[in-house]
Amino acid sequence: MECIICKNSTGDVTINCDSCTRSTHRECSGLNARELQVMDLKGKRLLKFYCEDCQNGIKLIPKLLAKIDHMELEIKHLKNISESVGNNDPNTREDKEEIICEMIERQSRASNIIVCNVNESKMKTQVERDSEDATAIGKILNNFNIDKNNLKVFRLGRYMGSKSRPLKVILNSKEDAKFVLKNKQLISIPSIRIFGDQTKAQQDYFKAIKNKLQTLIDNGDTTKTIRYINNKPTIVSKSIQKNIFNRMAEGRLDFLIFGATGFTGLHCIPYVYKFAKDNGRNMAWGVAGRSEEKLKEALEKMGKKVDADLSETTIIVADVKDYDSLVKMAKRAKVVINCCGPYRFFGYPVVKACVEAGTHYVDVSGEPQFIETVELEYNELAREKGIYIVSACGLDSIPCDLGLVHLEDKFDGVINSAVTYINTWNEGNKSSSGPAINYGTWHSLVYGLKHAKELSSIRRKLYPTKLPSFKPKLETTTRPHRSSIVDGWVLPFPGADKSVMKRTQRYLYENQDKRPIQVDTFFVLPNFIQTFMTIIMFLVWTLLIKFNFGKQLLLDYPHIFTFGMFRKDVTPSEEMIDSSWFKITFHARGWKERLANKDDQYDTPPNKIVTAYVKGKNPGYGTTCACVVGAALMILTEKDKLPSSGGVYTPGVAFRKTSLMDLLFKNDVSFEIVSEKVL
Repeated sequence: MECIICKNSTGDVTINCDSCTRSTHRECSGLNARELQVMDLKGKRLLKFYCEDCQNGIKLIPKLLAKIDHMELEIKHLKNISESVGNNDPNTREDKEEIICEMIERQSRASNIIVCNVNESKMKTQVERDSEDATAIGKILNNFNIDKNNLKVFRLGRYMGSKSRPLKVILNSKEDAKFVLKNKQLISIPSIRIFGDQTKAQQDYFKAIKNKLQTLIDNGDTTKTIRYINNKPTIVSKSIQKNIFNRMAEGRLDFLIFGATGFTGLHCIPYVYKFAKDNGRNMAWGVAGRSEEKLKEALEKMGKKVDADLSETTIIVADVKDYDSLVKMAKRAKVVINCCGPYRFFGYPVVKACVEAGTHYVDVSGEPQFIETVELEYNELAREKGIYIVSACGLDSIPCDLGLVHLEDKFDGVINSAVTYINTWNEGNKSSSGPAINYGTWHSLVYGLKHAKELSSIRRKLYPTKLPSFKPKLETTTRPHRSSIVDGWVLPFPGADKSVMKRTQRYLYENQDKRPIQVDTFFVLPNFIQTFMTIIMFLVWTLLIKFNFGKQLLLDYPHIFTFGMFRKDVTPSEEMIDSSWFKITFHARGWKERLANKDDQYDTPPNKIVTAYVKGKNPGYGTTCACVVGAALMILTEKDKLPSSGGVYTPGVAFRKTSLMDLLFKNDVSFEIVSEKVL
């Protein structure tokens, strides 16, 4: 066998390529002495080796994948192109070639625009005339936030003297061309007209549509107009067009999902679509994120789920690394639903942009450091702006926080303490594999553990005075124990529920003369073995999180450290999330009698116990999305039931008087009192 490098016989001491298995001399491999030593450490191959040919092939893979992705996007347009060139059934080779040629032609024109009514230059030389045309185009496009460098500008047709010829402008990208065509209102010169650079087939198709519309008008139907749907001119009802114009006149969308291509944001789309039109509402909404193409794909995917065409939904491109884009985004909406986490990295600039734009804000954060820092830094600014900022509007922590408010309404007395027990399970196929929760939640949890010590300093600034002590004091424990209330083993719940509920109770004590309820939170495990394994898992986390390399291990290999609950590159399947459930049990103790003053102390032990639960389907991506979209809806439709001034609030403070819980009861969430006992 010969060496693939030097072509001489290899002998015994060789290295085989891990891809093609061909052999090479160790000295021909290009590896240094240390790499060779590590490669054969203890007789095991600890490094992979690829020959030069295979390395070159591997380098081509990303480019090939990119080309495949691009081709898939192109294929999506074939149907529309087929219709516009008049071939509804392109079976012949000539038909297919015509469609392919049309597709290529459209792609070549995608970054072009046609500008009309620009005065012809009177200069003598072509160079001078071209320069003057380029200057004119620069002024026309001055208000557009696009790359104006290296634009190509030239006149179309033969110079006639009396009439200005159109200008073809080749922009730097098709995205720039789309932006200009969608925002023609930014043109400051009234006489200027801008159009897309259409092919002959597109022009003929549009002419046919205009003729069809004219026929309808001649026959007495004046209710129709032409509107672009999926980039294709289509005859639609004027009422649809009128609604669009009305929304544009209002200046702002009602809802805007930021991070709509993420797992949670994606699953918010059906709820926004539903809530925006329920009960005769006709609310405008949109999606925002970094990639216009991915946002379109998200709308297409969720459109199939709700059996609706969402292609005309407003899309806004914004990036957390571009603050100006966030401000522009926030100015387009009345409420921003922020689904872009982890929030300790990506949440603050969005909150800041919403405050600057005077836009309400809700999110699904379960990160106490972020939630409480936002209150510390933005409460006064939000109050001055008259806007509402409400975090923790998902499973963390609306079911617990508003569930306790709902229980208090049913208690008929005064609650001294409430302990919650959260339990989750899956009723689907036991053999189904895959993660139960999206990786983003794990990412947030790891950094929350890493920076948990920050909370004490934040809380000292946020709450410089302690609440008075109320008796009897709720006894808390961090020890695992078996609970007869939920018939299972329980451990302290590490999420945001406890801190959110305590902030709600503090606010109600300080602002509404109400005795604060003492709270504690646990999560339920079915048996001792799982409890023991969970404790071991927590101990491993707390050990690794102290070191940067340990933190990185947790982030890179979540499936190892969570027994498969999280996976880095795999999202939960629809089957998994649709068959998942949660149940939060409330065990409340208090008195049936009421005292006159919030600071008065009872001289008798609690004499009333109520146990209740909140139960729901799909906690992570059903209930969570219903909660956060419902929270946004309450801000828009029941503002009179919110606190009288803007500010940063918990869900329990912001929505306690609204119909949010009733809305959730209509969307796979239930509340039931299990037992009520008077001692």
